[in-house]
This record gives sequence, C-alpha cells and structure tokens, in this order.
Amino acid sequence: MNSYVDIDNQIQNGYSFLMKRQSKKCCDEWLSAWLGIKTLLQEAGAKDVYELDKKYSWTGFVSNYVQDLEMELHNAGIDDVTYHQKRIEYCEELLSYCGDEQLITENTRRAIAESYAELGNQIECDKHFSEWLQNDPDWGWGYIGWSDCYYLFKAPMDNHEKAEQILLNGLARPHLRDREDVVERVIALYEHMNDPEKVRIYKKKLNEQKKPAGKTVKAGRNDSCPCGSGKKYKRCCGS
Repeated sequence: MNSYVDIDNQIQNGYSFLMKRQSKKCCDEWLSAWLGIKTLLQEAGAKDVYELDKKYSWTGFVSNYVQDLEMELHNAGIDDVTYHQKRIEYCEELLSYCGDEQLITENTRRAIAESYAELGNQIECDKHFSEWLQNDPDWGWGYIGWSDCYYLFKAPMDNHEKAEQILLNGLARPHLRDREDVVERVIALYEHMNDPEKVRIYKKKLNEQKKPAGKTVKAGRNDSCPCGSGKKYKRCCGS
C-alpha cells in the first residue's frame, strides 16, 4: 500500500489539477487518494478524518481535502454525469468518517441527495431528505437543499410550488436552525417566480429578525454559484 507521504502527494497533485481547472483529473487523483485514506483510517484505528489529521504530518488538513473532493465531484458532474454517481458512492463512505462534526455530516448528506436529483432520480432524493429531516426536523439547510433540487439543479422537474412548500415547512418549525438563511432562500425563490409581493413580505420578515447591520448575503460553500454556471460557489466566483 502507499505510505501516507504518497497519499499526501496525490492530494497535492489533485490541487494542482484543480488550479488548472481540470476538474475530472482532480477528482480521479483525489478518489485514488481516498482509497489510501480509508486504509490508513483502518490501520491507525482512527474513528474519523479529524483523528487522521493529528496522526500524520500532512501538507494540509485531510478533513479539508475530503470536503473539497465532495464539491469537486459535483463540478465534474456538470460535464460528465458519471461523477454524480461517484459523488454518491464517495459521500456514502465519507459519512462513516465525519465524526461528531455536524457541519460536514450535514453537507455530505446534502451532497448525496442533491446528486440523485442531478441524475434525475427525484424519488431517491426525496427519500433521503425526508428521512434525514424526520430525524432532525430543525435542520434549516436540509430544507434549503431539498428545495434547491426542485428548481436550481437539473432535476427531472421544475416545481416551484414544491420548492416553496418545503421551505415553508421548515419555517413552520419554532426552533429551526439557520432560520435567516431559509428566509433568504424563500426570497430568492419568490424572485425566481417573479412574485414581488411575496418578496416584499419575506424581506420584511427578514428585517424583523434583526439581522446585524452591515451583514451581506453570501453564497455558502455548498451552494450553486449565483452566476448560473452550475458549479459550487467556492469553485467558481468564490474561488
């Protein structure tokens, strides 16, 4: 098997391809490195990628690389849909090594369901989001991710009403996490639907939530870029 130094070099080679905007080559190199990472996890008895970060002297954090791979598989899938399937398979494995970090777990779950939608399998997308939100009904970005699959991605249907209902179901939760982000997504949806009255209503609601002065709305790391490229924000205008 490759040493951790060889795996580290593979990861850095992947970043070199990424800088050249060679998305598929980057993903192929990183997926090869992932095979070695899984072996290291088992041999080291590490329960998650964060423990692996501490055990070896990596050039960068493995916990960052595994999340970058998830995002880049989405971008590669824009031109080659086989990478959406690879993203599902990879993320299903990654879920076992996310540890207690809620954010990476939530982002990885979103990636799985989102990839099913990108492949035209809305049934599996709905099934995954439904199960996860049943277990964690206050997951704000879960509602956002599910809603996005009905109008932002290349889903088998463009259903604004379904997207709206998902977001409103989230807002009905009194202890919803990231409520402001969900309201902002509702506003974006109504702007997309060309419904200025509802845009006005929800902008008023947003102001009533007393957002700190000077705060600007930014695309999150797992959001599609606002420019319309279809790529993740971090790998497009946010790079």
